[in-house]
This record gives sequence, C-alpha cells and structure tokens, in this order.
Amino acid sequence: MITKEELETKYAGLSNEELMEIAEHQFDYTELAVIVAFEELSRRKITEEDIQKRKTTLLAETDVFIRHNIDDDLSIIQKNLFYYLWFPGFNFIFRLNFQDEGYILKLKQASYYSKFGFLFMIIAIVLSFILNFGSFVILLIWILGFGVAYALDEKYNRQGQIKQLRRIMDRATRDETPQANR
Repeated sequence: MITKEELETKYAGLSNEELMEIAEHQFDYTELAVIVAFEELSRRKITEEDIQKRKTTLLAETDVFIRHNIDDDLSIIQKNLFYYLWFPGFNFIFRLNFQDEGYILKLKQASYYSKFGFLFMIIAIVLSFILNFGSFVILLIWILGFGVAYALDEKYNRQGQIKQLRRIMDRATRDETPQANR
C-alpha cells in the first residue's frame, strides 16, 4: 500500500493540470490520493487564471472530441474505399490512423462500410449461383449495394452513433454535476 509520503513526493512532480484532473475526477482515486492532491494544489496557490486556463483546455478537448465524433465523418472516397476494399489487410492502416487520432465515428463508419461491402459481395455471388447471373450483374449488384449502404448510413448508422455519443456525454454531464455542487 502506498503511503502519504510517497504520494506527496509523486504529486509534487505533477503539473497543476494533472492535479486539477485528480480533483475533478476524485471518485476515481482513493481518499488519501485526493487529500494529498488538494494539499499540493493548496501549497501551489492555484490562481483563478490557472483554473480558467484548465476550463479552456477542457472546452478545447471537448470541441475536438465532438468534431472527431459527430462532425467529421468519412469522405465519399473513404466510404468507397472501405466498401470495396473490405479485406482487413487492405484497410488496417486507415483504421489504425483513425484510432490514433481519436476518430470514433470514422472507425465505426469504416467498419460499417466494410461489412456492407462484404455482405453485398456475398449476396451478389450467391445470386449469381442461384440465378446464373454473369459477372456484369454481380458487379452491378455490388455497386448498387454501395448506394444502399450510403443511404442507410446517414439515417441509421451515423445518427445512431450520434445518439449513442449524446447519451454518453449526458451521462458524463450528470456524473460531473454532483461534483460541481460541492
């Protein structure tokens, strides 16, 4: 078990922002850790300007989060790429980049278009065996499948993602409210 002295040494090396983060999320820490963090903040004599700077940083982070997960969806070229090149090896680099950049919506859309691309390719192939379609008809079904995926993306997929994100943000806001009232 960590001692108060060890925490004091550790917290003395933290930035004001890191200490304020502990104070903001105090329910994620032990009572001793929160007490030591508040004592360290008190010793540093945090100013109103420091608190305002922290709020500005949080607002900027929230803005980036919203932009990455509501406003910035895949471009039409990217949607086509994931639909037609649904093979995991081909689009792995793009997905990894989205993950590294924090684009949750783009990641989910990439997965959505890859699944639809695979599904419509299978449907086209199965129909070709059952109804003896030629290669042109198989390709046409696969291309038309992109239109279906594109139409359903905005109505069901993207709006569903946004609703889920709003629920998460509402829950986070409710969780933060009791702390603000203290």
